[in-house]
Amino acid sequence: MRPIHIPPLTPTQRELLERLYRTAKAPRRRTRAQMILRSAEQGLKVPQIGLMTRESEATVLRWLKRYGAEGLEGLQDAPRPGRSWPLTETSKAELLAAVRRRPRSLGRPFSRWTLQRAGEALAEQTGIRVSDATVRRALKQAGMVLSRQCMDLALAAVRFPRHRGVELRTLLPPVARHHAALPHGSRKLH
Repeated sequence: MRPIHIPPLTPTQRELLERLYRTAKAPRRRTRAQMILRSAEQGLKVPQIGLMTRESEATVLRWLKRYGAEGLEGLQDAPRPGRSWPLTETSKAELLAAVRRRPRSLGRPFSRWTLQRAGEALAEQTGIRVSDATVRRALKQAGMVLSRQCMDLALAAVRFPRHRGVELRTLLPPVARHHAALPHGSRKLH
């Protein structure tokens, strides 16, 4: 194996590599910065750096070559194969802005968001159709969670007449006992 030589670092290069080493969240990127720093500052050879970083000599050599050819940008991960993220930053911002508002204030015929409804609203606004899982991931990245819609007692009494041995209809006020006969919009208990 031919030895590879990393020229001495300028103060700016050293600062950028040290910042990458201190602040990178991915351990792989910290390790890559450490490889370059050890080679340039301490003059260590590939086998020595491999022992220190617990990487193979081929891996150390590959990252030293990439740094020599591309600089700091060469230490970034290459794009992974597979489908790209369907939401742009703009469409994600529109989704989050919509979900932060009450649906009725946006002219929607419902009062709570669900993942499916949020995806449909995004498709109407931007033309981008996404799955419920994509909506969930986008909301999770923003620290938001859509809770499941709760069934009101009147609807539960219609769907499940007996729950744990209790007749649910007996718990309802007289107005709500005829819930099944009421139109959809008037199912609220007063």
